[in-house]
Amino acid sequence: MKYSTLLIATFLGMLRGVQAAPQPPPPHPNGLVALRYETSGVQIFNDISTQVIENAFGTNSIGLPFTGTNTYDFYSAPLAAAVTFPNSDKIAGVIYMTNAALTAANDFSVSASMLFYDCDPLTGVDTLLVQTTQPPQHLVHHRKLEHWKLNRAPGLHSTFSIPAGHLLHIAVVIVLRAGDPGSFAQLVINGRCGASTAASFPKYVSLPVDWPTPSVVQVPSQIDSLTFTPDRGAVITADGDPEATYLIQATSNLGDNSSWITIGSVDADIDGSIEFTDTDAVNHPYRYYRLTTP
Repeated sequence: MKYSTLLIATFLGMLRGVQAAPQPPPPHPNGLVALRYETSGVQIFNDISTQVIENAFGTNSIGLPFTGTNTYDFYSAPLAAAVTFPNSDKIAGVIYMTNAALTAANDFSVSASMLFYDCDPLTGVDTLLVQTTQPPQHLVHHRKLEHWKLNRAPGLHSTFSIPAGHLLHIAVVIVLRAGDPGSFAQLVINGRCGASTAASFPKYVSLPVDWPTPSVVQVPSQIDSLTFTPDRGAVITADGDPEATYLIQATSNLGDNSSWITIGSVDADIDGSIEFTDTDAVNHPYRYYRLTTP
């Protein structure tokens, strides 16, 4: 059975959920993770990111344009199990940038850092766990592929952890210090180990960081909106597979997984549109909904 979007049937707004495929092989030794590009991406709060974090490195390098100070955000798929790391474990990273300019007129200097967050995909809240130092500015010469290492800044916490179901979010911050990169500079991702931007999480592994491969993350059917009838019934509209059957489930307590009950079923239209009215919503001050497949 597959679960899709959660929706709260009062004035508290909308929450979105994620359905992930089975986990891939263990992480790269020493906690090294790759920054990748995946067309299917991973689902974050109200959005989908194609810039992802994976256990495996790529084979085809991709350059993200750099024309001035910028932040590049990457997300893992939901962690299969909670992870907690002591302060003795190390966070690090390596930056790879190219400068395709033909002359020194477009040489430039940058500084860089990586910030590691615990991201809740249902609320969009980021909690900063740890970050790297921002070393002295680095010169990126024309017609060169440059790289340099980042080390962990003094600890923010004695331990840092990410709950199961949350995402690892790495923000790569590149600050232009001098020069003009024009349209020639790129941050290199998606390439092989040793030739592509990567992060160590952590550098000295004490616990496995376990998530499914983002390229096979499935984005579930989405609850699009919630409106109310004059007698306070809740009208749920959603998108699904054409002519597929869905169960509508509800609960008033997200903390108790056994409290979900099936309140009805509905068949999607030929275009995948779904509409369901919960006439009992008026009797529940708070109510959450999800779609499932039988």
